[in-house]
Amino acid sequence: MPKYKITEVRLRNWISGGRGQGLGNDYKPWIQISRQDFPSCGNSSVFVNPFSGRQHHLLSDVERAVFLQNLIHPNVSDIREQFPIWPWEHTAPLTELRSRLGQYSYPSPSIAAGSVDIAKRIGFKHAQYRGLDFPFIYTTDQLVTISWPGRPSTLLALAIKDYRTLKYGEISRASKASATKNKRRRMFQKLRLEKAYWEAQGVPWLLVTDRQISQTVTSNVEWALSGALRKPNENDLGAIKRLSWAWRQLPQGELCTSMLEAAAQLIGERRTDTIRLFKLSLLLNALPVDLTHPIHLLRPIQALRGARDHFGPTWSFLSKQVTR
Repeated sequence: MPKYKITEVRLRNWISGGRGQGLGNDYKPWIQISRQDFPSCGNSSVFVNPFSGRQHHLLSDVERAVFLQNLIHPNVSDIREQFPIWPWEHTAPLTELRSRLGQYSYPSPSIAAGSVDIAKRIGFKHAQYRGLDFPFIYTTDQLVTISWPGRPSTLLALAIKDYRTLKYGEISRASKASATKNKRRRMFQKLRLEKAYWEAQGVPWLLVTDRQISQTVTSNVEWALSGALRKPNENDLGAIKRLSWAWRQLPQGELCTSMLEAAAQLIGERRTDTIRLFKLSLLLNALPVDLTHPIHLLRPIQALRGARDHFGPTWSFLSKQVTR
């Protein structure tokens, strides 16, 4: 029997083991990248969060790009990937979040309808696991917690798709046109169900494609992550504050390496340590650097022009969604 064959016993063990449950570092995604899970159809990856230490299971390049940009967004406090939409009634995710955080809960449903009832309401047959009398557990690609100082946290649900897959379906030489059409139909049915579920909870739902993601920003974040060798400690955070002060004293538009050498002298750090602090500062949004331009040590660094957007970085696809 293939290791990834799904049985009812395995599904119930996953649920009792806490999959799809928890918050922050305690969260366990419903779909995980392992030999005992579903076979992967794309470039899946396991990303270790340098700030929390938790492993994030990302099923495609687009999911990884969205995750990286959410990771450094100053108002995103948690990212729960492969979040389950349970087939049965359950505690509403927003109610559960605010209860766990001890925050005042605005009027919102305390009990969420399951996906089986939602499928009936919008008029299509709910899927079951192949060979089992067990309703399929759909997932939302990423459920993001948005936090503002002095305000209750809120949620934003993200469905993440490659644009070509969304437009044409998953096309391969082995696929027949009818099979591709059926897969695309099921994909849009699932998106309709997902949207209806989150709207019923008063949680915004957003469909994101690779066309909304800046590849330059993603590349810059990947480069900055190479300096996140460990979780920033108090000494690091203090040095980052000093670097932020020094950076603003320097003439802008110089080569990145020249600015880092000058900053190292101002804060009394070695150049190699200052480069690592610079990378951490980018991840923490501590420097006025424009991430929409490629960052390279031997290129001029582009300063962020004008006042920073009140609702987060303007390069983020969340800029129109994250509002006070």
